[in-house]
Parts: sequence; C-alpha cells; structure tokens
Amino acid sequence: MVAELEILTSRRNPLVKQLRLLHDRRGRRLAGQLLLEGTHLLDEALRAGFSLDVVCYTPSWQIRHPQLAAAIAPLAQRWSR
Repeated sequence: MVAELEILTSRRNPLVKQLRLLHDRRGRRLAGQLLLEGTHLLDEALRAGFSLDVVCYTPSWQIRHPQLAAAIAPLAQRWSR
C-alpha cells in the first residue's frame, strides 16, 4: 500500500494535535502508541521491524536522507512533511 502524503500547514491539524498528545506518557498510554523523534530512532525502528503508522519529516530531511525516506515510504500508513 502506498501511503498518502499530507503537508502539515497548521498547528490545528488533527494529526499535529495527536502527535502533541504522544509527547506525554499518559497520551502514549491512552493511544497505545509511541513517538520517535530523529533519524537515528527511525532507522533503528526500521531495523527492528516496527510498523509505522505516521512518519513526519521536512523536505530538507528528505533531501539529506533519500535512502531512509525511500525505505519508509512503502511501510508507513501515512506520511507527512
């Protein structure tokens, strides 16, 4: 399945609100999800075989890490930049 690309432009976006909740332990527990930030953690999650629900990144990150961006594209259910 190819993930849908969504460009985040507002802090009021429901996805942004959901991600903000995951910064808090209670929010992670309620959602049953965790939040990984950074290239290293994303790379390690892929190596460990974690499934990815949402991947957010900037266009400049995609330019700096084209191989990792290509690897996550078919795995994430949804990705945003």
